[in-house]
Amino acid sequence: MVLNSAVRSASPSPAVNSSVSAWTSVYGEDGLSSRTFRARVWRGYQEEGAFARTRREHAAIHRALTARDPESARAAAAAHVGEVEEWLTTQLGP
Repeated sequence: MVLNSAVRSASPSPAVNSSVSAWTSVYGEDGLSSRTFRARVWRGYQEEGAFARTRREHAAIHRALTARDPESARAAAAAHVGEVEEWLTTQLGP
């Protein structure tokens, strides 16, 4: 994914780079050959506007990274991850 490449090139943090590398080693560079891809497709069918919202969230992260604004990137990434966690919680139940 373009976002993964942008994160790796923009971040001086070994922890961030390691996390992104771990993600791509499990889910693939394109993110298409994975369980998460199937979950994203399922969510897209289940929830109106899910694809557009995810693209906006990723775009916000990417904009902050290319602007070299770590605080905005951190906030955008946290908001995105939190939203995904909330959706997963509703799917998996208590």
